[in-house]
Amino acid sequence: MMPGVVIVGAGHAGARCAHALRQAGYAGPVTLLGDEGAEPYERPPLSKSFLLEDGRLAPIAPADSYAAAGIVLRPSARAAAIDPAARRVELADGASIAYRHLVLATGSVARMPAFAGLAPGDVLALRNAADAARLRQALRPGQRVLLIGGGFVGLEVAASATRLGCRVTVVEKQPRLLPRAVSAWAAGRVLALHAGQGVEVKLGCAPLDIGRAGAAFQYVLDDGTRGEADVVLAGMGATPDVALAAHAGLALNPPPVHGVLVDEACRTSAQGIYAIGDIAAPRDAGGGCRVRLESWENAERQAARAAATIARAEQGGGPQSAEPAADDAPWFWTDQFDMNLQIIGWPAGAVRHVAREAGTGKAVGFHFDAAGVLVGAELFNSGRERRVVRQLVAAGRGVDAEELADPAVPLAAALRNAQQRGRAPGHSRS
Repeated sequence: MMPGVVIVGAGHAGARCAHALRQAGYAGPVTLLGDEGAEPYERPPLSKSFLLEDGRLAPIAPADSYAAAGIVLRPSARAAAIDPAARRVELADGASIAYRHLVLATGSVARMPAFAGLAPGDVLALRNAADAARLRQALRPGQRVLLIGGGFVGLEVAASATRLGCRVTVVEKQPRLLPRAVSAWAAGRVLALHAGQGVEVKLGCAPLDIGRAGAAFQYVLDDGTRGEADVVLAGMGATPDVALAAHAGLALNPPPVHGVLVDEACRTSAQGIYAIGDIAAPRDAGGGCRVRLESWENAERQAARAAATIARAEQGGGPQSAEPAADDAPWFWTDQFDMNLQIIGWPAGAVRHVAREAGTGKAVGFHFDAAGVLVGAELFNSGRERRVVRQLVAAGRGVDAEELADPAVPLAAALRNAQQRGRAPGHSRS
């Protein structure tokens, strides 16, 4: 068989890329390599419905869709090394696969704490189905859960564990929850939600020591607090899994962003190799990295962008993809208890915000930079407004904060006004 496209990583980005290649008109061989022994599945439910309901995985695509599309799915084929010069992927079982185009979608791995009194596996994480199965078994009613880190996944697990009857303590070393992802306004609302549901949240402190105490754990925090837990979970974020890329000599981005440097079409520094999803770090005009996104939408977009680039190259066209620009405002979401929070753009670094309260837990916060440009928004239980809010963030400079804060002004009207201001000659915000 002639070499075709080999995709390493059967998570969301990898599975979507395999199907996107066919949708883009690529007719050559496509091989999708995974190492979990399962068909590709959705990851967001692992912290929510998987724990709370029947523990079933939600497939990314129907099981028969891979064969129907001519995609060779190998869910138990772990890639051990890449040889860019020979254009081959070496597998852990000693076999190898030749490629014409290689797509790296290796995802990320959980950051784990290291304490002398802990053995491997004592602290749980949540990155894949095996992690979720272990956690589901551990979260029994009455269990005391220590959750290290107040990020999205950790707080989603805190909500699920509380609903399962566990007693949850969240420890976050920063002075507020979700410090890198949301504004202080949104973080305060999330804190109030968890506190109201009985979750103990300790901010501005971190574990100094954790050790075994029989079947349980004893821990000491740096504020002097001592306690015991039956389950310890790391919710400290993740780092991109760039081991294959590093060993192959691909250009990497330095800390703190990390990741594999890619251009706007997801091409790496090596001919014929692409990187998508959690590991992809897009270059800016100066050759550095703007940001690296770990989100469902980013996996979707980059999968389509890489597929379109490969298909166009095989069809003799130009290298540019018709997919949305890599710097479009990102979109994230999280579900915790009865709260749905959606984040658009970059609210965490804004200097001013206005809130549009709608009662019954519904609110939208709009966030502006020092120049008065709308750079992000956060929607609490307001998903119906997402489309127009995203357009407002895209409009940016012409948006009027007072209009956004006034519930009497429909958001659609605020958008029309912003677009008109943006078209007005010589208009600038005061």
